[in-house]
Amino acid sequence: MTSTQDSVAPVLQLPPSLAAVVAAALLVVIAAAMVWAWRVRCRPRHGWPSVAATDSVVAGVSAALAMVPIGLVVSAMGFEVNRYGRLVASLLTGSDRGVGLLALHVLIGIVSACPLVLLSLTGLWPQSLSRRLALSLLYGDGYWLAVNALALPVLFGHDHPWARGISGVWPSLLVHLVYGIGVGAVLHLRRQPVSPPSAAVACVVTDIPSFPAGNS
Repeated sequence: MTSTQDSVAPVLQLPPSLAAVVAAALLVVIAAAMVWAWRVRCRPRHGWPSVAATDSVVAGVSAALAMVPIGLVVSAMGFEVNRYGRLVASLLTGSDRGVGLLALHVLIGIVSACPLVLLSLTGLWPQSLSRRLALSLLYGDGYWLAVNALALPVLFGHDHPWARGISGVWPSLLVHLVYGIGVGAVLHLRRQPVSPPSAAVACVVTDIPSFPAGNS
C-alpha cells in the first residue's frame, strides 16, 4: 500500500513558517485548556458539563501522551502506527510530522476521551478497580475497531488493517489499548472516594456531582 504522502495530496499546503504558526497556536490552545482544567478542578464546580469538560482535558491529554512512547517503540521495531493521524495532519498542513502532528494527536485525545468521561459520570461506571480497567480496555479496543479499523479506512479508501495480517492489526490496537487504560486510570483517580490531606487535591474528588449508583 502506498504511503499517505503518495496516496493523498494535501488540501491545504501551508508555507513552513505559517505551518509553524498553526502548530504553535494549537499548542497554545492545549496549554490554555490544561491551565483552565487545573483552575476548575481546584475550585467548586457546578454541574456535570464543567466536570465532563475538565476531566476530558486531563484524561485525554494524559492518555494521548501515554501513547507516544509505546508508539515510538513499535515504530522503531519496523511496524506502522498512527497512519491516520499522520494522514490528517498531512491533509491539513502538508506535513505528517513535528509539532503540528503532536498537537493534533493531543486534541484528538481530548475529544476521544469524552464518551468514557460521560460514562464515568453515570450509574454505569463500575465501582471496582478491576472492572474499571476492563471497561477502559474495552473502550480502547472499541475505539480502534470503530474508528481506525472500520471508519477511517472506508473514508480514505484504504484496506482494513486485517487485510495486512496480524502485523497490520496489533501495533495500532496496542497503542489504543494504552489510550483506553490511560483515560480509565485518570478517571479512576478522579473518582476515588478518599479524603486527601491537601485541600487542592481534595477538591478533585469532592466536587463531583451525584449520580445514581450503578450495580456494577
